[in-house]
Amino acid sequence: MLEQPKVLEGPWDLGCALDKHTRKSVCIGHNEQGHPVFETDRTPMGEALFQLKYRNDHSKADAIAEMISKVILTDGTGAMRQSGLIVPMPASTARPVQPVTLIATAVGAKVGIPVFDNVLQKAPNQPGAPALKNIHDAEEKMAALEGRLSINDILTEGRWDAIIIDDLYDSGASMKSATNVLKSWRKIINVFVVCCTWK
Repeated sequence: MLEQPKVLEGPWDLGCALDKHTRKSVCIGHNEQGHPVFETDRTPMGEALFQLKYRNDHSKADAIAEMISKVILTDGTGAMRQSGLIVPMPASTARPVQPVTLIATAVGAKVGIPVFDNVLQKAPNQPGAPALKNIHDAEEKMAALEGRLSINDILTEGRWDAIIIDDLYDSGASMKSATNVLKSWRKIINVFVVCCTWK
């Protein structure tokens, strides 16, 4: 399924995105409401993620989790597989079932690492503020995230390495913010990140 994994540089200790999301996307016209219609060619990982998020095909979570699990179990340093917890990136969009949480839960089951989907919490967007996905400048996005991510201190005493799992790596602002918040917590030593795709 993977075409071209990519190393991600940032404040985390080790990070990667498994595949590019979209190979190409071409506007082929407009619908009845005047909105552009695109013909999109996604990578296999990008298509699986699209089907999971926008077509509610929850069966795709397991295939995606299988690819992420291979990365965790075979990273060159061996560090990821020794992690004490997996943290799904908190969602920006409310959904009845959160795709990243589905993926993270499946990964945790495959690699034997517990998943804590409520350790890292995101405060709602302020009324009238643009949605994070509509902010394309990394610095503006970091500013918009300032103070919105926090720790829910539910772990027992101790110190662990953590893996953050997210669906799409764009500017890196959300992942950087999440990493900084986790690293500021006395219970976390190293933070590793794995994203399904990059933009």
